[in-house]
Amino acid sequence: MKVDPYFSPGLHLGYTFGEGFFFGPQATVGLILENSPFPGFPGVTLGFRSSSKHDMFFADLQLSMGLFGGGAGFAELKDKSTGDVTFYTHVKAWGGFFGLLQYDYYFASHGRQHSLGVTGVAPIFTSYNLTM
Repeated sequence: MKVDPYFSPGLHLGYTFGEGFFFGPQATVGLILENSPFPGFPGVTLGFRSSSKHDMFFADLQLSMGLFGGGAGFAELKDKSTGDVTFYTHVKAWGGFFGLLQYDYYFASHGRQHSLGVTGVAPIFTSYNLTM
Protein backbone atom coordinates (compact mmCIF):
# COMPACT_ATOMS: atom_id res chain seq x y z
CA MET A 1 0.00 0.00 0.00
CA LYS A 2 1.33 3.45 -0.93
CA VAL A 3 0.80 6.25 1.64
CA ASP A 4 1.23 9.96 0.81
CA PRO A 5 0.67 12.76 3.34
CA TYR A 6 -1.21 15.92 2.37
CA PHE A 7 -1.82 19.40 3.81
CA SER A 8 -4.93 21.42 3.02
CA PRO A 9 -5.34 25.03 4.23
CA GLY A 10 -8.79 26.55 3.89
CA LEU A 11 -11.12 29.45 4.63
CA HIS A 12 -14.64 28.82 5.89
CA LEU A 13 -17.51 31.30 5.42
CA GLY A 14 -20.96 30.46 6.68
CA TYR A 15 -24.08 31.11 8.69
CA THR A 16 -24.98 29.72 12.12
CA PHE A 17 -28.77 29.53 12.45
CA GLY A 18 -30.07 31.80 15.21
CA GLU A 19 -26.73 33.60 15.47
CA GLY A 20 -25.46 34.98 12.18
CA PHE A 21 -22.52 34.90 9.78
CA PHE A 22 -19.01 33.68 10.61
CA PHE A 23 -15.63 33.27 8.94
CA GLY A 24 -12.32 31.68 9.78
CA PRO A 25 -9.27 29.70 8.69
CA GLN A 26 -8.74 25.98 9.03
CA ALA A 27 -6.03 23.48 8.14
CA THR A 28 -6.14 19.74 7.56
CA VAL A 29 -3.31 17.22 7.54
CA GLY A 30 -4.03 13.72 6.33
CA LEU A 31 -3.05 10.66 4.35
CA ILE A 32 -3.76 9.47 0.84
CA LEU A 33 -3.95 5.68 0.93
CA GLU A 34 -3.49 4.09 -2.48
CA ASN A 35 -4.32 0.42 -3.11
CA SER A 36 -5.79 0.18 0.38
CA PRO A 37 -8.77 -1.89 1.55
CA PHE A 38 -9.65 1.24 3.60
CA PRO A 39 -11.62 3.67 1.41
CA GLY A 40 -11.01 7.39 1.56
CA PHE A 41 -8.50 9.88 2.91
CA PRO A 42 -8.32 10.22 6.72
CA GLY A 43 -7.33 13.58 8.19
CA VAL A 44 -7.24 15.88 11.22
CA THR A 45 -8.56 19.45 10.98
CA LEU A 46 -7.85 22.38 13.32
CA GLY A 47 -9.66 25.67 12.85
CA PHE A 48 -11.00 28.94 14.15
CA ARG A 49 -14.28 30.74 13.46
CA SER A 50 -15.34 34.23 14.40
CA SER A 51 -18.78 35.86 14.38
CA SER A 52 -20.10 39.06 15.92
CA LYS A 53 -21.06 37.11 19.09
CA HIS A 54 -18.54 34.27 19.45
CA ASP A 55 -15.08 32.95 18.71
CA MET A 56 -14.74 29.20 18.19
CA PHE A 57 -11.74 26.90 18.14
CA PHE A 58 -12.34 23.39 16.83
CA ALA A 59 -10.59 20.11 16.10
CA ASP A 60 -11.98 17.08 14.33
CA LEU A 61 -11.16 13.79 12.69
CA GLN A 62 -12.48 13.38 9.18
CA LEU A 63 -12.71 11.03 6.25
CA SER A 64 -12.92 12.26 2.64
CA MET A 65 -14.31 9.83 0.08
CA GLY A 66 -14.06 11.40 -3.35
CA LEU A 67 -16.36 14.41 -3.52
CA PHE A 68 -18.03 13.71 -0.16
CA GLY A 69 -16.85 13.43 3.41
CA GLY A 70 -17.64 13.78 7.05
CA GLY A 71 -16.09 14.16 10.45
CA ALA A 72 -16.56 14.48 14.19
CA GLY A 73 -14.75 16.42 16.88
CA PHE A 74 -14.85 19.02 19.61
CA ALA A 75 -15.25 22.80 19.75
CA GLU A 76 -14.70 25.55 22.31
CA LEU A 77 -17.08 28.49 21.94
CA LYS A 78 -16.21 31.77 23.69
CA ASP A 79 -18.87 34.47 24.12
CA LYS A 80 -17.33 37.83 23.15
CA SER A 81 -19.46 39.90 25.53
CA THR A 82 -19.24 37.76 28.70
CA GLY A 83 -16.13 35.68 28.15
CA ASP A 84 -18.10 32.52 28.98
CA VAL A 85 -16.73 29.35 27.38
CA THR A 86 -18.91 26.44 26.24
CA PHE A 87 -17.62 23.10 25.00
CA TYR A 88 -19.43 21.36 22.15
CA THR A 89 -19.15 18.06 20.35
CA HIS A 90 -19.77 18.34 16.63
CA VAL A 91 -20.32 16.36 13.47
CA LYS A 92 -20.01 17.65 9.92
CA ALA A 93 -20.65 16.58 6.35
CA TRP A 94 -19.57 18.17 3.09
CA GLY A 95 -19.51 17.79 -0.65
CA GLY A 96 -17.26 19.28 -3.31
CA PHE A 97 -13.60 19.42 -4.23
CA PHE A 98 -11.93 22.86 -3.94
CA GLY A 99 -15.15 24.61 -2.89
CA LEU A 100 -16.97 22.55 -0.27
CA LEU A 101 -20.59 23.00 0.79
CA GLN A 102 -20.49 22.07 4.49
CA TYR A 103 -23.08 21.42 7.22
CA ASP A 104 -22.07 21.39 10.91
CA TYR A 105 -24.11 20.26 13.90
CA TYR A 106 -22.81 21.25 17.35
CA PHE A 107 -24.33 19.84 20.51
CA ALA A 108 -23.84 20.21 24.27
CA SER A 109 -25.94 19.35 27.32
CA HIS A 110 -27.63 22.77 27.28
CA GLY A 111 -28.10 23.46 23.59
CA ARG A 112 -27.42 22.86 19.93
CA GLN A 113 -26.24 24.86 16.93
CA HIS A 114 -26.50 24.27 13.19
CA SER A 115 -24.40 25.98 10.56
CA LEU A 116 -24.15 25.90 6.80
CA GLY A 117 -21.22 27.28 4.87
CA VAL A 118 -18.73 27.16 2.05
CA THR A 119 -15.10 26.20 2.59
CA GLY A 120 -12.46 27.00 0.01
CA VAL A 121 -9.52 24.60 0.28
CA ALA A 122 -6.15 24.30 -1.46
CA PRO A 123 -4.87 20.73 -1.01
CA ILE A 124 -1.11 20.37 -1.21
CA PHE A 125 -0.27 16.80 -2.12
CA THR A 126 3.11 15.34 -1.47
CA SER A 127 4.75 12.32 -2.99
CA TYR A 128 6.94 10.66 -0.41
CA ASN A 129 6.01 7.21 -1.70
CA LEU A 130 5.92 5.66 1.74
CA THR A 131 5.03 2.00 1.48
CA MET A 132 3.41 -0.21 4.05
